[in-house]
Amino acid sequence: MVLPIALIGAGCFLGTIAGCEAVSVLGAAVRGKGDAVPKLYQLPAKRTVILVDAMEGAGVTNVLSPRGMRSLIASDMGYLLEQEKALPPGMLVPLRELDQVASQLGDDFALTPIDEIARRVGAQQVIHVVVEESSMRVLGTLFRPVAAVQVKVIDVEQGKRVFPQAMNLSTDGGGASGHRLSVPLESVDIDQGGPTVVSIYTRKLAQEVALHSGRLFYDWNKPDLGSKIK
Repeated sequence: MVLPIALIGAGCFLGTIAGCEAVSVLGAAVRGKGDAVPKLYQLPAKRTVILVDAMEGAGVTNVLSPRGMRSLIASDMGYLLEQEKALPPGMLVPLRELDQVASQLGDDFALTPIDEIARRVGAQQVIHVVVEESSMRVLGTLFRPVAAVQVKVIDVEQGKRVFPQAMNLSTDGGGASGHRLSVPLESVDIDQGGPTVVSIYTRKLAQEVALHSGRLFYDWNKPDLGSKIK
């Protein structure tokens, strides 16, 4: 099953995008100087809401399913999109507006179609991120955080998915597969860890999901690994 849509927009868990810089440590803060990677989709300059869901059910492991982790993904992704000018300032829906809709709908919020939620917050497009699976996968004495994610953009006015491909919402429901990403972190020695390290790396994994998802919508550069070789 898909967990209820995270009650987040372009903002930190209890604030707006302006407060995110102080609490999020993003890999994007260090700009690469290696090969250029072009964006896969140019976001139209429309009022946008970021919704993050997580799959859950029998046989599914998802350490990023808690609301706090999904909120972190959305807030960091929104911060990146503004910093990299993928969207003009003021185009992202703030948290408080989505919270108001969630309060109005109550238990029906999780059952409400994505495009209807978008209309209620005045959004013209939705960036929908679904964490299909995420885990601290154990490899011998190491654990290797990894997540499987899909990302899509829905044009609310046209009633169809515009990224990665157009599809009518009447048949798709906004739930069909989007652009799939595999998001791994480097392996960590379990013997050096414990609950605190697992918590830290779960947060890092959420931030990497935000980074990889955001990069679909702006040009970026890979790290210049050659410059590190002496």
